[in-house]
Amino acid sequence: MPTDEEFNNLKDNVEEIKKSIRDLELKEKIEEQDKFQLKYPLDTISKKIVQDVGVREIVIFLEANSTPVAITGAGKIFTISDNTLWFQDADGTIHRITLAT
Repeated sequence: MPTDEEFNNLKDNVEEIKKSIRDLELKEKIEEQDKFQLKYPLDTISKKIVQDVGVREIVIFLEANSTPVAITGAGKIFTISDNTLWFQDADGTIHRITLAT
């Protein structure tokens, strides 16, 4: 019968293995997405949709949100409860998006 310490060490090892598996699965998903985006860049997909379907207008619905957490190397567009539109740059700085007059 294992001691409490041995049991806890084993339990910690199992948790570390589970985390490693999750990290590896996430890494594989990201690599798949990267390969897809290299093979089919978004602008190419958008142009293809416009050509094939004849789309003249695209509407994106954004649910009101709180300020998102910054992610290095990625910008975000979001709305807040007063229905204003914001952009968050990769450094986490937020900028209100306004129309030029």
